[in-house]
This record gives sequence, C-alpha cells and structure tokens, in this order.
Amino acid sequence: MASEGDAGADAAAVPAVAAPEVAPEVAPAVELPPSVVSPDAIPQLTSGLIASVVPPLDIIEHQLKEMRESQEAVIETLETQSTALKDDEKFQEVIETMSLLSLFHGKLLTVRKDMMLIAEKTSKMKKRLEKLETKKVKLATKQAKEQEQARMHEESLRARPVAELDETAGPS
Repeated sequence: MASEGDAGADAAAVPAVAAPEVAPEVAPAVELPPSVVSPDAIPQLTSGLIASVVPPLDIIEHQLKEMRESQEAVIETLETQSTALKDDEKFQEVIETMSLLSLFHGKLLTVRKDMMLIAEKTSKMKKRLEKLETKKVKLATKQAKEQEQARMHEESLRARPVAELDETAGPS
C-alpha cells in the first residue's frame, strides 16, 4: 500500500470523509469443540476471506491513485492558467474596467434620476405656460371688448351737429 509520507500528501489532496461512528456488534465468542472445527479450517477460512477482500481493495486503491494523479494534473493546469491570466495585460484591463462598472452604473442611475426630474419639471412648466397663454388670450379679449365698449360709449357721447339731430329726431 502507501507509505506514511504518501499518506500525509494524499490526505491533503483528497478531503477525508468522516464515516459515521457505529459500534460494530461483536458476537460472543463461541467455543466449539475441537472435533467440529478442523485445525486446517481456520487458516483456510482466513486466507479465503483475505482473498475475497484484498482484490477489490487493490482495485479501489488503484482507482484512488489515478483520481489523485488526475486531480493534481487539473490543479496544476488551473494554477498555470491562473498565473497566465494574472500576467496578461488585457486581463488586468478587464479587471479594472469591471471594478469601474459599479461606479459608472451609479453615475448612470444619477443621470437617469436627474433626467426624470427635469422631464417632470418641464411637463409642469408646459402646463403652466398653457394656463398663462389661455389667461393672456382671455385678458386680451376682455381688454379689446372693454376698448370697443369705451369707444362706443365715447361715440354715443360725442356731440352731433344740429342737422344730424333734426334728421334723426324726425319732423316736429
């Protein structure tokens, strides 16, 4: 299997999964009379058990070793690419631009808010302008009417020649 030095490196590369701690049930030792168990049976049973357990364990150990090697290769590739990206000037420019993105977004929101306020004020000013124009037209119409009435009144008060008065009054 692996040496102690490899076990420390392997533990760092592959996180250990803690198995739930369950107390194994231990059957009470049963003493069988020597006539039931032959002296050769115990070594044969032991070697049979070992022969049935060791090959799957060797396969699992081999698979774990391959997985560790694969993980180490992936980690090395990622570190190489990460270093290459950190050294790349264009990548640095992208990082700087991304850091300024929130600043620009805030400025854009402020400009949008200001534009909304200006649009609202402009709308209110247009409504006020319409009201003032309507008021001005009404005032101009009223003044023209008053001037016409004043002119008519002045005309009615103006002295007329006597001849005109006789003709309008009729023969007496």
